[in-house]
Amino acid sequence: MDNNRRARSEERRRRRQKEVRRTVILLAIVFAVILIGVGTATVLFLRGREKPVETVSQNSTAAASNEGGNTSVSTGNEPEASDPEGKDGTGTDNTGTDGTGADASTGEDGAVDEAQSEAGSAPAGSVMDQAALLAAQYDYDGALNLLSGAEQTAEVTAAVSEYQNLKNSCVAVDVTRIPHVFFHSLINDDRAFKTELVGPDRVRQNNAAMTTSHEFDVMMQAMYDAGYVLVSLDDMCVKTTDENGVVHIAQNTSLMLPPDKKAFVLSVDDLSYYHTYGIGTQGYATRMLVDENGKPKCEYTNENGETLIGDYDVVPRLDTFIENHPDFCYRGARGTVAMTGYNGVFGYRTN
Repeated sequence: MDNNRRARSEERRRRRQKEVRRTVILLAIVFAVILIGVGTATVLFLRGREKPVETVSQNSTAAASNEGGNTSVSTGNEPEASDPEGKDGTGTDNTGTDGTGADASTGEDGAVDEAQSEAGSAPAGSVMDQAALLAAQYDYDGALNLLSGAEQTAEVTAAVSEYQNLKNSCVAVDVTRIPHVFFHSLINDDRAFKTELVGPDRVRQNNAAMTTSHEFDVMMQAMYDAGYVLVSLDDMCVKTTDENGVVHIAQNTSLMLPPDKKAFVLSVDDLSYYHTYGIGTQGYATRMLVDENGKPKCEYTNENGETLIGDYDVVPRLDTFIENHPDFCYRGARGTVAMTGYNGVFGYRTN
């Protein structure tokens, strides 16, 4: 009798051990997939220079304004749906939103490095332009370093004095009080709010937690006018590695901005273009890609069934805004992309 009980107990113990091992293996796989997704997303969003999943030519009709009219106003709250896709909710419409995006480089690291290496021989005008961009994005040290290798003309001397004064006027940002603004994918026309097309539940979700392209533009302009400056999550901390290879993270007490500026961070949640977004039928973009100029853009199918390539979601739209307002970001900072891997990554199906 005792032997039978011991045998059954031993068998139960072995089964539990197997279940624990299976669970550990499964969690490790899931964690690895999440890390890969987050790493890929962050590099694409912050750099915008990775190899394209697919390279496309700019659609000749991409300059057309998005259709759309009136509709409801976004609340910014999470939707009530319980499924993973239910996080889509939505906002208002976007009248006359331009889907094309702008162009000129905003001074990526490579461009700055090249200018620095050629500072001694480059024409003063080109060095001045590079320095002006660095200073506009609050990298006064970079601007001063660049100008130190240029011919010391009266123009250069005046710029050095200006940038040094601006640097001296900056104050440290309290990184514990930096607000976080997040968006889901943007809506580009009013199909998302038509009950006869998507049903009442979807309209409710779209109104609950989503934003239109037009609303996004208005919000970015309002924040810019109010003195907000986009910083990255990495700007908020200082990472050091001790002799044992352990990384320590501490608050960055040297994040400096002019006294009239306010730092914020931005993120995009679930950049997957779920099937519940309608795959071209609700006004959302359908996927991200890289255009012929090496810039991240979005594919979007309008109400007439035309497929356009342009600024149809947060990533390219923010890039274009910063190209036109370089002082909206700190040292080239961009937002952070949050990935789930559920039902797609950047619009490419993973299920």
